[in-house]
Amino acid sequence: MGKKESDTRDRILKAACQEFLEKGYQDAWLRGIAKNAGVTTGALYGYFKNKEELFGGIVEEYYEGIQEMYRRDLSRFRELSAEHQMQEMENLSLRGMVSMADYMYEHYDAFKLILCCSRDTRYCDLADQMAFLDDEATREFAKTADSMGADVTPVPPRLEHILTTGLFTMFFELIVHDVPREEADEYIENLIHFFTNGYKGIMGF
Repeated sequence: MGKKESDTRDRILKAACQEFLEKGYQDAWLRGIAKNAGVTTGALYGYFKNKEELFGGIVEEYYEGIQEMYRRDLSRFRELSAEHQMQEMENLSLRGMVSMADYMYEHYDAFKLILCCSRDTRYCDLADQMAFLDDEATREFAKTADSMGADVTPVPPRLEHILTTGLFTMFFELIVHDVPREEADEYIENLIHFFTNGYKGIMGF
């Protein structure tokens, strides 16, 4: 793609971001986006074949990016010794969440769109997708704790998924409710402490 085409695409994405933030996905108007980008509607369709593809052009990288960050965190956790996992679960969870918060605030508009304006798109289920990633890790952790003689009670799969979806829904409230970045770390610390101790209570260790 040449510079002119790249600049045009960037203008379309910028205009679309503003339109989606103001009106949400359902009420956003492609003609209005094209007008604000200084292109014809036909030209816009030359870059994006429909509204969802245009929305994805703004958020896809970040929707996938935060999930990849969490996959890496879970992978690093699995590589630790069983004793280290037991001792450092809360601290490691906190560090991972703070890193993800940094990522969200760095790309604030994209996450505002994902979390507040994505109904009727495939990007509307981020908390659920993050919970699916966590489900297997929680089951593996239970086995690890049991191997250390911790006599852990497994969490029923449905309850496990509900709890973890709740954790991420609460985490994403930082963006939904425009919590200033300087207040976010204390919120995350309390959230992780609450859920870690809740899990320990349910699992019995």
